[in-house]
Amino acid sequence: MATTNSVGALRASGHSRVHIGNVYNEVVPVLERPETPPRPSFIIPFRRDDNFVERKTILDRIHGACSEPASRAALVGLGGVGKSQLAIEHAYRVQDTFRKQKKEIWAFWVHAGTRARIEEGFKAIADAAKIPGRNQPKADILQLVYQWLHNERNGQWLIVLDSADDVNVFYGTDEKAKQTATVGKGTRPLWTYLPQSSNGSILITTRDKELAFKLTGDYRNIIEVGPMDQDHALTLFATKSGFQYNKDEGTKLVKKLEYMPLAISQAAAYIIQRAPRTSLFPHAEKAIHYRPIDKESLRKWALILRNGAWFSQDQGKYTIAETMATKAQNAYETVLGPDHPNTLASMGNLALTYLEQGRWKEAESLHVKVMETSKTVLGPDHPDTLTSMTNLTSTYRNQGRWKEAESLGVQVMETRKAVLGPDHPATLTSMGNLASTYWNQGRWKEAESLYVQVMETRKTVLRPDHPHTLSIMGNLASTYRNQGRWKKAESLEIQVIETRKTVLGPDHPHTLTSISNLASTYWNQGRWKEAESLQVKVMETWKAVLGPEHPHTLTSMANLAFTWNCQGQLAYREAANSRKTLEANAETCIGGGAAPLPRYSHGCGRGLWGPTTAKDPTTFFEHSSGRRIHTDTVIAKSLKEQYPSLELVIAPVDSCDLLAYASAGYATFTPVEEAGDSLPSLLTWTIYYPPARRINGSVGGLGEELKFGKFIYKWKNDEFILYVVDGRDTSYPVKTYNSYILTADRIKTDALLLEAGRWGSDLHGEVLVFDQGYWQKSAELYQSILKASWDAVIMDEKMKKAIINDHLSFFDSRETYDKLRVPWKRGIIYHGPPGNGKTISIKAMMHTLYSRKDPVPTLYVRTLASFGGPEYAIGLIFNEARRFAPCYLVFEDLDTIVSDNARSYFLNEVDGLKNNDGIFMIGSTNHLDRLDPGISKRPSRFDRKYYFPDPDLEQRIAYCKFWQSKLAENKEIEFPDKLCKAIAGITDRFSFAYMQEAFVAALLAIARRPEKSTSDEDEGVIEDMGDGWLSVHSLDDDSDLKKYILWVEIKKQIAILREGMDDKK
Repeated sequence: MATTNSVGALRASGHSRVHIGNVYNEVVPVLERPETPPRPSFIIPFRRDDNFVERKTILDRIHGACSEPASRAALVGLGGVGKSQLAIEHAYRVQDTFRKQKKEIWAFWVHAGTRARIEEGFKAIADAAKIPGRNQPKADILQLVYQWLHNERNGQWLIVLDSADDVNVFYGTDEKAKQTATVGKGTRPLWTYLPQSSNGSILITTRDKELAFKLTGDYRNIIEVGPMDQDHALTLFATKSGFQYNKDEGTKLVKKLEYMPLAISQAAAYIIQRAPRTSLFPHAEKAIHYRPIDKESLRKWALILRNGAWFSQDQGKYTIAETMATKAQNAYETVLGPDHPNTLASMGNLALTYLEQGRWKEAESLHVKVMETSKTVLGPDHPDTLTSMTNLTSTYRNQGRWKEAESLGVQVMETRKAVLGPDHPATLTSMGNLASTYWNQGRWKEAESLYVQVMETRKTVLRPDHPHTLSIMGNLASTYRNQGRWKKAESLEIQVIETRKTVLGPDHPHTLTSISNLASTYWNQGRWKEAESLQVKVMETWKAVLGPEHPHTLTSMANLAFTWNCQGQLAYREAANSRKTLEANAETCIGGGAAPLPRYSHGCGRGLWGPTTAKDPTTFFEHSSGRRIHTDTVIAKSLKEQYPSLELVIAPVDSCDLLAYASAGYATFTPVEEAGDSLPSLLTWTIYYPPARRINGSVGGLGEELKFGKFIYKWKNDEFILYVVDGRDTSYPVKTYNSYILTADRIKTDALLLEAGRWGSDLHGEVLVFDQGYWQKSAELYQSILKASWDAVIMDEKMKKAIINDHLSFFDSRETYDKLRVPWKRGIIYHGPPGNGKTISIKAMMHTLYSRKDPVPTLYVRTLASFGGPEYAIGLIFNEARRFAPCYLVFEDLDTIVSDNARSYFLNEVDGLKNNDGIFMIGSTNHLDRLDPGISKRPSRFDRKYYFPDPDLEQRIAYCKFWQSKLAENKEIEFPDKLCKAIAGITDRFSFAYMQEAFVAALLAIARRPEKSTSDEDEGVIEDMGDGWLSVHSLDDDSDLKKYILWVEIKKQIAILREGMDDKK
């Protein structure tokens, strides 16, 4: 709800009331702003054992082993000796230490028995840390978590890998990993995803000492855990059982249990299991294990479990809820069958439990099954079927799969309109749900349209003051706020406030939420005094109703403090003092593991969305038509005057394109509408773009080029005011776009620029091409590469395998090179007559490398021509290759690229003092003899050469079969197998390029022929061919071949081509 967010968050807060009174128990997610990076939290799924029996020596060794940066330690011992309990106690002691130092640490627990459990654990880490990109359909969760843990800015962390007993789980082959992987794309051995970073440590529990050594890398980091000694065992039994006992009997018992902590704890639990119970959950646990035999009792038992699962889920006890829902479903299947509505309802409950735990895929699988079965059993229009579809929609929304959520949402809405009518509450709820899907995608107009319909209908059907009506009015107001339509938002919010005051009372939480939303609308317009007045009222009411230390009270204090901040420096000092007070209260009241208080991240200033003033940066337009002065200076001065309390950061677009970064899905930007202004907030050019190819009748199209724009830019959970301006001051054609960012938090702005800049410098479906002295990203060449395949490369199979292995083994062998202490670099040369597959082999390998789990980028050099000469170009090429390493650096026609005057510079870059680790160079040439021996014969530069000769007979037959398959659907051209052998026989010394030309020319000739029969002229050509093909086809068969028009025409073309070859000789 709005009262738990900062002022900046209040713009979306109305959506916290979207689905009050929801029918059919549908699960509908609350609309959320972009996620705020959470504070470190302690995610150990076990309570601290108050009766823990300290084994001090072992705990001291654990502490010592884990206290060093980037440490790894392993507890090794038999099952039941207490390894996990020691790890739990260590984790809590680490937390205690950090709290005493007023610091925070992440603590994670990962069950490491199988690859699937580890992946689940990493997914839980990603969700807890709110790692960006984790909900993308093709997210590589393992890699995302690995990178997040490596980033020291994310804070200190501890990971416990519990029950890591199977070496194959961590060191299994890629094939096995691919078969068992369930999360994201990570399919390499799991040990490679365990980071060794100075800000974290890993504690492992295992039964396998050798695995412990592999994972820790040092026997000194292995701590062997054995059974307890007798005194510790007796103490454990006493604390666990709570009974007085005869020491001799106790000694006999623990000795019989071999002093194993787990066995002793289980024995103690058995002794006290009949003690009186007062909690519901122990009774629920009894119910779980009691399974009646007769069907009627089993049905009642299933009902108890179903209700218990619902209650447990409501209490946040998801493990027991999952168990109960599973058993209820199984019982219903036994009694009523798998398709009964009660069985489906239990299955739906289980899916909701998965949903609450963030286990989206499991929830989705069950929801799909419930939906499909409901459609079959109940019909597609049944309310339960529609409810299951809505729940599946919710699962899609939680994963950010908006298109699928939208598709189902539309189906549900239209069906309910048809079955129940457009005014039915369930129909209106569906419309609200669909609007929320639009809202989450920033599709304000579509969301607005639905919200207006729902609001007007609810006013009529329910009444204007009904809670559901007021909720949808609040949502509509939020949509207006997101579009900067302040007057409409304000009008609706005032209506909601006044109505809620009358219906609910002035101090009701919903009323206070509405007042906070109106304050946000004022605040965003720079109407500080009005916003302040409302926020004071909200804060004082929360204090009176909930107390001064309640989170709602503290958040309202933070919002008020931020409003003071935006009014000036004096007020800012008051705000800072207020902030310190409320943070101290929050720490006391909520504790270290609570959600963080809102940070000052929302931009403030009168020009944010509201009316412009004389000092608005629209003076840019006056400047553009006036005398020439420095544009940056004008804009910077104007913006600083306009937003005195915000910091201005200027970044050139060519080094960090924020709009492109947002368009790729990592942020959002919304143009600001400034109603009533005489000057626009957005200026674009409409440009005609001619077609890339007119051959297909294309006439080109129109596009827009931004010249000046004002945006609200949202990244993660922060907002910035962003101006993007083309600042060209002369007729010089090069664009000089700059981004002007107004921010309340410079650190977050720098983080945004760093990530956006890093993204922009990477390749995204592109090849980096060097031409005329510049590097350019080519999506066209990348698309061409994707069409290349080794299946289309005809060469000796042994050579093909050698080439592929040569490349792949290099990129997989960095550790081997390091161990051998040799530079991790390699170069090969393809040489031979033109047209025999050198280029297609390079493109096929580029495709192979891009298709790897960790794609290897290609850098393609067309020419060394540049304004600085070839020497300058060579430096640029190798500097970029080092930056992108590991990479594939391609020099086609090496003999023409590296001329005599550039040779020494080239050799120095290839084999000089600079580090070229990770660079695989590939050069091709038709004339190896033209290359300097320093290039062609020096192994440390180009280590291996592959010769591409003219194809032999078998390869020419294979090439003919390639054309045979291409022409298979052409019924007018007969191409039997014997033609393949015959054509191959008469193309001796032909390259693949020559053979291709023969086929293309023959097919064109056939297309132009008026008749299919051969002529005397054809006969003459056949005779002129001589008997060069007799070795593969007897002259007696020629009469059979002459009836094939392809044979007749291709022999003509081969004769012409061979004549040209002889002329060259």
